[in-house]
Amino acid sequence: MITGVYRGLLDADCVPGRDIGVIGRDSSTTRYLRPSLTSFHLNLQDLGAALGEALLAAMPAYRADFPAGVVRRVFPTRFVQGESDAASALGL
Repeated sequence: MITGVYRGLLDADCVPGRDIGVIGRDSSTTRYLRPSLTSFHLNLQDLGAALGEALLAAMPAYRADFPAGVVRRVFPTRFVQGESDAASALGL
């Protein structure tokens, strides 16, 4: 999705990080964007495992294997500094 945002901005003669700040989710495809995307990285493998466990905990056939039930968790994110938020241009 962020690739489409970049494309639309460039089509409108706007440069991310110069004319507008853009922050997105880090992924394998966003690493190729220029200027580099300022982003947040989330471990999707851990998130997927937790979602699978929650799904199994909700199923009667597997409920005994997951006695805690659905566990609400906050997954940490890591800030990845890029050039699309204009902070580097402002010296921040």
